[in-house]
Amino acid sequence: MDRASCSSNALHAAFKDGAADATVLALIESQPELLIQADDSWERWLPLHHAARWGAAVAVVEAAVAACPEAAKVASRGGYEPLHLAAMGGQLGVCRALLAVYPEGAFKKDSHGRTPLVEAREGGHVEIEELILSLPGAREADSAEAAGGS
Repeated sequence: MDRASCSSNALHAAFKDGAADATVLALIESQPELLIQADDSWERWLPLHHAARWGAAVAVVEAAVAACPEAAKVASRGGYEPLHLAAMGGQLGVCRALLAVYPEGAFKKDSHGRTPLVEAREGGHVEIEELILSLPGAREADSAEAAGGS
């Protein structure tokens, strides 16, 4: 699927408005193509970005990623992948679901050079910080970053 250009769609709205899980799951099942459509904001978020930032049930995020796994890897114009937004918003369950399918996302930097780990730390989301640090190589990468490495 190509990342399509469109105005906000029903899934964007469902995630932003906190629609019932059954409603969101039905949309994902019946219209999976909505998952790769960017919204009309400057950032050009996919529905998964909204799910990550505003929070969604783990089962809903898992269904979205199963239907459109590439959405977890799409960065917004600001360089935010869904994991950045989940870590920023303190969405532990969403972070777990995203890391289960895209663990390398923990090491991705946004356009300001910030990783999901930095977002979790700055937000005081200790459980997310520990979740990320439990990934293979994460503590070493964090130490290298702190020491001025890249």
